[in-house]
Amino acid sequence: VDLHGVIDLAVRTEQGWAMVDYKTDQAESGEELLERYRIQIRYYARALEQLTGKKVKEAVLYSLRFQKEFSVEGPW
Repeated sequence: VDLHGVIDLAVRTEQGWAMVDYKTDQAESGEELLERYRIQIRYYARALEQLTGKKVKEAVLYSLRFQKEFSVEGPW
């Protein structure tokens, strides 16, 4: 798998990390966007957990096109 990039936003809460990755893609639907980036977000979550020792409790893609967030389900 060829992945590159950075986590756009990670916030530590009492329950664990919340991650947001902003996307500007012109996907036709939220499902297409999730399909395109689900693996990338899971790798980001695993890396964040390994680096910090804290669990990722929530991960979302935020689509600028749709002005909407799409939840990425674990497990990481």
